[in-house]
Amino acid sequence: TAAEVPVSGGTVPAGASVALLVGSAGRDPERFREPDRFDPLRDDPGQLTYGSGFCPAVLLAGIEAEYALRALFAEMPRLRLADGFRPTPAGLITRAPRTLIVRPGG
Repeated sequence: TAAEVPVSGGTVPAGASVALLVGSAGRDPERFREPDRFDPLRDDPGQLTYGSGFCPAVLLAGIEAEYALRALFAEMPRLRLADGFRPTPAGLITRAPRTLIVRPGG
């Protein structure tokens, strides 16, 4: 920062490095209702940082995910998360599980 900046009751000193973390976007409970609840159908276009509230690649990403999952489940139709495994989001830039422990079915 070029100058001291007040942030959420604290202070970022002049000359400090600041990292912007996409995974923390939309987490302000004063701005977003239930910010910690995953809701891809949330009725609040202000949640995305693309200006208009729409990612231009959303359709392509959805098609890619659908085809990849169809191919995976065609080969392993009974694939499931391992008993007791709960995915935990991790990462500084994006928030996603680093691992998924699965079992072939049954």
